[in-house]
Amino acid sequence: MVAWRDFVRALPAQADGRDAAEVVTIDVVPAKLGADGSVVTIESTHGSFDNDLETISRTINRVLGKVPSAPLEVGVTDLKY
Repeated sequence: MVAWRDFVRALPAQADGRDAAEVVTIDVVPAKLGADGSVVTIESTHGSFDNDLETISRTINRVLGKVPSAPLEVGVTDLKY
């Protein structure tokens, strides 16, 4: 485990300056944006990363070769399923 942590710490920062390995430190994450601007959240448990709007948006940008925090042409708005 120590070797893994050392490896992760040595990774370069993401293009927008965030650490290479992000750790969720909040109790809930946004999973859905309502048309009225409301936000539906889910608990930030071990499996919540694929239902977190920010995580998925940042991942799509990485796949597209963009800065992770860049706005998406069509934003992710609903991962509540």
